[in-house]
Amino acid sequence: MGAVGGLLLSPERTVEQAGFILGKAGEIHTFMPDFQPNADGYAGSLICAREVAAVSCDCMMVKASTFDKIGGFNEYFFHQNYDSDFCLKIRQNHQRIIFTPRAVLINHQPMTGNDPTDKMLFLDQWHIDLESGDPYYNCNFNPDNFDYTILG
Repeated sequence: MGAVGGLLLSPERTVEQAGFILGKAGEIHTFMPDFQPNADGYAGSLICAREVAAVSCDCMMVKASTFDKIGGFNEYFFHQNYDSDFCLKIRQNHQRIIFTPRAVLINHQPMTGNDPTDKMLFLDQWHIDLESGDPYYNCNFNPDNFDYTILG
């Protein structure tokens, strides 16, 4: 086990994120945003522990030995993507990233916007891995909007 992340709620008590979905173009999308925390989510994804591509460092547990082995967070990211970068390094080390709905926190920090420098750094480092899409997001869903609509 590489890292475990929990369910983050907004101050309004809706789902802020339940893991991240990684887009082919380097975008990082939150899983199930604005859902009610007592909802099952898509196919029970808000009530079951499951493997995800990445979790937020706002609610992440990782062994100190794993953190040290991976090299910690990349200090070149200014505002975002350092947690997804860290999770991809863990996965590259053949360890798993797990979301659990059993750990629930309210995140009072505002979500940061898109930082073009961070996005380009992330894409530069991971573009080859991202080309095949997120391995935990169904390839039959539309990869452009991440709203669980079937490709048509």
